[in-house]
Amino acid sequence: MWTRKQRGIRQAVIDRLRYWQGNGHVVRWVTLTSSPASGGRLRADFQALKKRIEHRFGYQFEYACVDTREGHGVLHMLWALRGDSFFVPFRWLQETWKELHGAWHVNIKDVGRGDSDARRLSRYIVAQYCGGQVGLVRFSQSRCAVPLGAMRRAW
Repeated sequence: MWTRKQRGIRQAVIDRLRYWQGNGHVVRWVTLTSSPASGGRLRADFQALKKRIEHRFGYQFEYACVDTREGHGVLHMLWALRGDSFFVPFRWLQETWKELHGAWHVNIKDVGRGDSDARRLSRYIVAQYCGGQVGLVRFSQSRCAVPLGAMRRAW
């Protein structure tokens, strides 16, 4: 049985995914790890990475993020951009994250566009990263141009 907080995170994730999928967004599942030398700047370094992606590739994407205490800290994120393509080269992401944060382990994967993909991924995020609330630091998301009620109506 999930706690109220876990159910809230799952609902926020599935609402975002369904809205993005229903409105022509390309979604990526991204993991950014931390290192002992990072000095606790995980979220600040993500914001710097986001700005570099905006400048380098011209992408201004939305995100949903589960911040955990795994290892020295990990961001498990969904990135979404409206359109047909949203490509960030793995090697560039890995090198840029290492330069910014000192950690080299990153991952980026496509997220399917079906409702079953949204349900499965939202359950996985809560079960893996919010289980027991011990490792969960916070859940955050970018500001969406569409109000929450419209996101729920979209699906």
